[in-house]
Amino acid sequence: MKPFKYTKILGILIGILTGLLALGLGYLSLVGLGFSQAFSSVINDAAILLFLVTAVILLLLGVLAGLGPFWLKRQGWRQFYIFYSITLGFCFLGVSFITRGALGNLFETVILGIGILYILQSTLVIIKK
Repeated sequence: MKPFKYTKILGILIGILTGLLALGLGYLSLVGLGFSQAFSSVINDAAILLFLVTAVILLLLGVLAGLGPFWLKRQGWRQFYIFYSITLGFCFLGVSFITRGALGNLFETVILGIGILYILQSTLVIIKK
């Protein structure tokens, strides 16, 4: 069996899910912008920029998660990718508990699932599966 076969499959899945999460977060920000204009409330440009920057960063993290497993034969990249996966896994888990009740059940479940998958990804890289 090829080394890192399951890691590559899971990396591509995580990359796609993180990209979909970024698109969903961008959609939520646009809906919030529309509601704020409909109810004639003050629109904070910094908040809109923060949501869009967060969506772009999530897209970049998804691309790195999806393409990263293809370079795991190099020892330095493997060490970085283990740290990257563990860090993002715990960050996503923390965000899912912090945003409890704020984003809706679907987005919170997706964020929790992505966090668990990132931690699983790091364990697959460690055991070279």
